[in-house]
Amino acid sequence: MPGTLQVGGNTVITHTGDAGAGTNTINNAVVFPAGHIVQTVFNTHSAESSFTSTTPTAVANLTKPITLKTDNPYVLVILAINSIGKFNGNTAMVSKITANDSGSLDIILSDMTGYNSATNHNFFPGNQAYLHNLTNDAAGTTITYTPKFYLSVASGTGFINASSGSGLKYSQIILMEIQK
Repeated sequence: MPGTLQVGGNTVITHTGDAGAGTNTINNAVVFPAGHIVQTVFNTHSAESSFTSTTPTAVANLTKPITLKTDNPYVLVILAINSIGKFNGNTAMVSKITANDSGSLDIILSDMTGYNSATNHNFFPGNQAYLHNLTNDAAGTTITYTPKFYLSVASGTGFINASSGSGLKYSQIILMEIQK
């Protein structure tokens, strides 16, 4: 049975549909406490990707927009990379994250992944995170986060999702909007 929960004359929760089988919707005016996860979005990348240059390069399936539901929240950016490293060369993989490719966020997460002073293979799981403290972004603003990868020195080949031939490898970008 449809209905509403009101507090101080304002609708806080609206119920639609049948009792027990309906949907409850929380009004946008409800303010959650600090630290509350407001929303989570993600993208998955399953292909092996290689890098042979010192130019930061985006991986399309790891780029993800988030449309803010609150004013000036934190956005926790998590890169869960299945494998990242170098195949050969005296180099390392660098990973960075940008927001809207505008310089508002352009930060290196790691510049030593897979490094050693030899040319042998060196791979690791690449879990990295960054807490983006937004200060000028209103609810409704869309921010696109783009991880970029490149070699620290143009020597050899770096990879994400390096395949050992045992099936698909999955990496993800996970964005969590957190109430301040």
